[in-house]
Amino acid sequence: MRERGTMDRANPESTLVPPAGWLRTGDGESTPGGVGPAYLWGATALGLLVRAYGLLAQSLWVDELLTWRAIRPGAGLRFIEQVLDTIQGPLYTAVIWPLVRMGDPTLMMRLPSLVAGVLAIPLFGILVGAWLPRRAARLALLMFALNPMLVWYAQEGRGYSLLMLWVVSAALVLQRMIARGPSPGSAILLAVLGAAAALSNLSALFLVAAFYLGVLLFHRPGDGRGWGLWAAAGLL
Repeated sequence: MRERGTMDRANPESTLVPPAGWLRTGDGESTPGGVGPAYLWGATALGLLVRAYGLLAQSLWVDELLTWRAIRPGAGLRFIEQVLDTIQGPLYTAVIWPLVRMGDPTLMMRLPSLVAGVLAIPLFGILVGAWLPRRAARLALLMFALNPMLVWYAQEGRGYSLLMLWVVSAALVLQRMIARGPSPGSAILLAVLGAAAALSNLSALFLVAAFYLGVLLFHRPGDGRGWGLWAAAGLL
Protein backbone atom coordinates (compact mmCIF):
# COMPACT_ATOMS: atom_id res chain seq x y z
CA MET A 1 0.00 0.00 0.00
CA ARG A 2 1.34 3.44 -0.95
CA GLU A 3 1.94 5.78 1.97
CA ARG A 4 -0.18 8.92 2.12
CA GLY A 5 1.55 11.96 0.56
CA THR A 6 4.00 10.03 -1.63
CA MET A 7 4.22 10.83 -5.32
CA ASP A 8 2.82 8.40 -7.84
CA ARG A 9 5.90 8.01 -10.08
CA ALA A 10 4.14 5.68 -12.43
CA ASN A 11 1.44 8.26 -13.14
CA PRO A 12 2.82 11.78 -12.67
CA GLU A 13 -0.37 13.27 -14.12
CA SER A 14 -2.15 12.28 -10.93
CA THR A 15 -0.18 14.85 -8.90
CA LEU A 16 -0.61 18.62 -8.75
CA VAL A 17 3.03 19.19 -9.68
CA PRO A 18 3.30 20.50 -13.28
CA PRO A 19 5.75 18.71 -15.58
CA ALA A 20 9.16 20.20 -16.26
CA GLY A 21 9.15 22.83 -18.98
CA TRP A 22 5.39 23.47 -18.79
CA LEU A 23 5.91 27.23 -19.26
CA ARG A 24 7.93 26.86 -22.43
CA THR A 25 6.48 27.56 -25.82
CA GLY A 26 5.31 24.64 -27.91
CA ASP A 27 8.39 24.57 -30.12
CA GLY A 28 10.74 24.67 -27.14
CA GLU A 29 11.74 28.28 -27.75
CA SER A 30 12.71 30.04 -24.51
CA THR A 31 13.29 33.57 -25.82
CA PRO A 32 10.79 36.41 -25.28
CA GLY A 33 8.18 36.66 -27.98
CA GLY A 34 5.44 38.95 -26.68
CA VAL A 35 1.97 37.88 -25.60
CA GLY A 36 0.24 38.68 -28.90
CA PRO A 37 -2.19 41.60 -29.48
CA ALA A 38 -5.37 39.52 -29.22
CA TYR A 39 -4.32 38.04 -25.88
CA LEU A 40 -3.12 41.43 -24.62
CA TRP A 41 -6.41 43.19 -25.28
CA GLY A 42 -8.44 40.19 -24.21
CA ALA A 43 -6.71 40.21 -20.82
CA THR A 44 -7.24 43.96 -20.60
CA ALA A 45 -10.96 43.60 -21.31
CA LEU A 46 -11.20 40.84 -18.70
CA GLY A 47 -9.38 43.03 -16.19
CA LEU A 48 -11.74 45.90 -16.92
CA LEU A 49 -14.78 43.71 -16.29
CA VAL A 50 -13.62 42.41 -12.93
CA ARG A 51 -12.50 45.86 -11.81
CA ALA A 52 -15.68 47.67 -12.87
CA TYR A 53 -17.99 45.03 -11.39
CA GLY A 54 -19.12 46.12 -7.94
CA LEU A 55 -17.21 49.41 -8.06
CA LEU A 56 -19.86 51.12 -5.93
CA ALA A 57 -20.99 48.07 -3.96
CA GLN A 58 -19.27 49.24 -0.79
CA SER A 59 -19.50 52.59 0.95
CA LEU A 60 -16.38 54.59 1.76
CA TRP A 61 -14.28 52.85 4.36
CA VAL A 62 -11.13 53.33 6.51
CA ASP A 63 -8.40 54.77 4.26
CA GLU A 64 -10.95 56.20 1.85
CA LEU A 65 -12.37 58.27 4.68
CA LEU A 66 -8.93 59.85 5.07
CA THR A 67 -9.04 60.76 1.40
CA TRP A 68 -12.56 62.16 1.78
CA ARG A 69 -11.60 64.36 4.72
CA ALA A 70 -8.86 65.92 2.62
CA ILE A 71 -10.97 66.74 -0.47
CA ARG A 72 -14.63 66.95 0.64
CA PRO A 73 -16.51 69.85 -0.96
CA GLY A 74 -18.21 72.44 1.22
CA ALA A 75 -15.70 72.22 4.07
CA GLY A 76 -13.76 75.34 3.09
CA LEU A 77 -10.60 73.35 2.32
CA ARG A 78 -7.96 74.80 0.03
CA PHE A 79 -6.52 72.75 -2.80
CA ILE A 80 -2.81 73.55 -2.41
CA GLU A 81 -2.85 73.24 1.38
CA GLN A 82 -4.59 69.86 1.28
CA VAL A 83 -2.32 68.48 -1.44
CA LEU A 84 0.80 69.56 0.45
CA ASP A 85 -0.63 68.19 3.69
CA THR A 86 -1.25 64.74 2.20
CA ILE A 87 1.73 62.59 3.15
CA GLN A 88 0.59 59.43 1.34
CA GLY A 89 -0.67 60.08 -2.16
CA PRO A 90 -0.70 63.84 -2.78
CA LEU A 91 -0.89 63.16 -6.51
CA TYR A 92 -4.12 61.20 -6.07
CA THR A 93 -5.53 64.00 -3.94
CA ALA A 94 -4.77 66.48 -6.71
CA VAL A 95 -6.39 64.26 -9.35
CA ILE A 96 -9.67 63.64 -7.53
CA TRP A 97 -10.06 67.15 -6.06
CA PRO A 98 -11.94 68.55 -9.11
CA LEU A 99 -13.68 65.26 -9.90
CA VAL A 100 -15.62 64.99 -6.63
CA ARG A 101 -17.06 68.43 -7.38
CA MET A 102 -18.41 67.26 -10.74
CA GLY A 103 -20.49 64.19 -9.84
CA ASP A 104 -21.18 61.40 -7.38
CA PRO A 105 -18.36 61.68 -4.80
CA THR A 106 -17.92 57.94 -4.25
CA LEU A 107 -17.73 57.22 -7.98
CA MET A 108 -15.43 60.14 -8.67
CA MET A 109 -13.11 59.19 -5.80
CA ARG A 110 -12.70 55.69 -7.20
CA LEU A 111 -12.78 56.38 -10.93
CA PRO A 112 -9.07 57.34 -11.27
CA SER A 113 -8.11 54.12 -9.48
CA LEU A 114 -10.24 52.13 -11.90
CA VAL A 115 -8.73 53.84 -14.95
CA ALA A 116 -5.18 53.46 -13.64
CA GLY A 117 -5.75 49.80 -12.79
CA VAL A 118 -6.99 49.02 -16.29
CA LEU A 119 -4.25 51.00 -18.06
CA ALA A 120 -1.59 49.10 -16.12
CA ILE A 121 -2.71 45.77 -17.61
CA PRO A 122 -1.56 46.22 -21.25
CA LEU A 123 1.63 47.94 -20.08
CA PHE A 124 2.38 44.97 -17.86
CA GLY A 125 1.68 42.67 -20.80
CA ILE A 126 4.20 44.53 -22.94
CA LEU A 127 6.72 44.40 -20.08
CA VAL A 128 6.53 40.66 -19.46
CA GLY A 129 6.23 39.96 -23.19
CA ALA A 130 9.66 41.49 -23.70
CA TRP A 131 11.09 39.60 -20.74
CA LEU A 132 9.59 36.10 -20.59
CA PRO A 133 8.79 33.29 -23.05
CA ARG A 134 5.32 33.67 -24.52
CA ARG A 135 3.51 31.09 -22.38
CA ALA A 136 5.03 32.39 -19.15
CA ALA A 137 4.31 35.98 -20.18
CA ARG A 138 0.68 35.16 -20.91
CA LEU A 139 0.27 33.44 -17.57
CA ALA A 140 1.86 36.42 -15.79
CA LEU A 141 -0.45 38.83 -17.60
CA LEU A 142 -3.53 36.76 -16.74
CA MET A 143 -2.50 36.65 -13.08
CA PHE A 144 -1.98 40.41 -13.12
CA ALA A 145 -5.38 41.03 -14.68
CA LEU A 146 -7.19 38.83 -12.14
CA ASN A 147 -5.07 39.47 -9.05
CA PRO A 148 -7.56 40.05 -6.19
CA MET A 149 -5.42 42.72 -4.52
CA LEU A 150 -5.04 44.68 -7.76
CA VAL A 151 -8.79 44.42 -8.35
CA TRP A 152 -9.39 45.66 -4.81
CA TYR A 153 -7.05 48.63 -5.20
CA ALA A 154 -8.66 49.53 -8.54
CA GLN A 155 -11.92 50.00 -6.62
CA GLU A 156 -10.47 52.03 -3.76
CA GLY A 157 -10.21 55.81 -3.54
CA ARG A 158 -6.52 55.80 -2.65
CA GLY A 159 -3.29 56.08 -4.61
CA TYR A 160 -2.32 52.39 -4.73
CA SER A 161 -3.68 51.68 -8.21
CA LEU A 162 -2.06 54.84 -9.52
CA LEU A 163 1.18 53.64 -7.91
CA MET A 164 0.97 50.36 -9.83
CA LEU A 165 0.46 52.18 -13.12
CA TRP A 166 3.57 54.33 -12.63
CA VAL A 167 5.83 51.52 -11.42
CA VAL A 168 4.86 49.24 -14.31
CA SER A 169 5.51 52.13 -16.71
CA ALA A 170 8.84 52.88 -15.01
CA ALA A 171 9.85 49.22 -15.19
CA LEU A 172 9.10 49.21 -18.91
CA VAL A 173 11.28 52.28 -19.45
CA LEU A 174 14.00 50.78 -17.24
CA GLN A 175 13.99 47.56 -19.24
CA ARG A 176 14.39 49.41 -22.52
CA MET A 177 17.13 51.64 -21.13
CA ILE A 178 19.06 48.55 -20.08
CA ALA A 179 18.54 46.86 -23.45
CA ARG A 180 19.25 49.88 -25.68
CA GLY A 181 21.29 52.13 -23.44
CA PRO A 182 20.09 55.30 -21.70
CA SER A 183 19.27 58.48 -23.57
CA PRO A 184 18.43 61.94 -22.21
CA GLY A 185 14.74 61.44 -23.01
CA SER A 186 14.52 58.03 -21.37
CA ALA A 187 16.40 59.26 -18.30
CA ILE A 188 13.96 62.14 -17.85
CA LEU A 189 10.98 59.85 -18.42
CA LEU A 190 12.23 57.34 -15.84
CA ALA A 191 12.74 60.16 -13.35
CA VAL A 192 9.24 61.54 -13.93
CA LEU A 193 7.60 58.12 -13.58
CA GLY A 194 9.57 57.37 -10.42
CA ALA A 195 8.53 60.71 -8.93
CA ALA A 196 4.90 60.14 -9.90
CA ALA A 197 4.99 56.73 -8.24
CA ALA A 198 6.44 58.19 -5.03
CA LEU A 199 3.81 60.95 -5.05
CA SER A 200 1.14 58.27 -5.36
CA ASN A 201 2.51 56.31 -2.41
CA LEU A 202 5.85 56.59 -0.61
CA SER A 203 6.39 52.83 -0.77
CA ALA A 204 7.49 53.41 -4.38
CA LEU A 205 10.80 54.71 -3.04
CA PHE A 206 11.79 51.15 -2.17
CA LEU A 207 11.18 50.01 -5.73
CA VAL A 208 12.97 53.01 -7.24
CA ALA A 209 15.96 52.23 -5.02
CA ALA A 210 15.83 48.61 -6.19
CA PHE A 211 15.81 49.77 -9.83
CA TYR A 212 19.02 51.73 -9.49
CA LEU A 213 20.65 49.14 -7.27
CA GLY A 214 19.93 46.55 -9.96
CA VAL A 215 21.57 48.76 -12.58
CA LEU A 216 24.58 49.32 -10.34
CA LEU A 217 25.05 45.62 -9.59
CA PHE A 218 24.06 43.91 -12.83
CA HIS A 219 23.86 46.43 -15.70
CA ARG A 220 26.68 48.89 -15.19
CA PRO A 221 27.10 51.45 -17.98
CA GLY A 222 30.13 51.02 -20.18
CA ASP A 223 31.07 54.69 -20.50
CA GLY A 224 30.92 58.01 -18.71
CA ARG A 225 27.90 59.20 -20.68
CA GLY A 226 25.88 56.19 -19.52
CA TRP A 227 26.88 56.75 -15.91
CA GLY A 228 25.92 60.41 -16.21
CA LEU A 229 22.47 59.66 -17.63
CA TRP A 230 21.67 57.03 -15.02
CA ALA A 231 22.86 59.39 -12.27
CA ALA A 232 20.77 62.22 -13.71
CA ALA A 233 17.66 60.03 -13.75
CA GLY A 234 18.20 59.06 -10.13
CA LEU A 235 18.91 62.60 -8.96
CA LEU A 236 15.90 64.01 -10.80
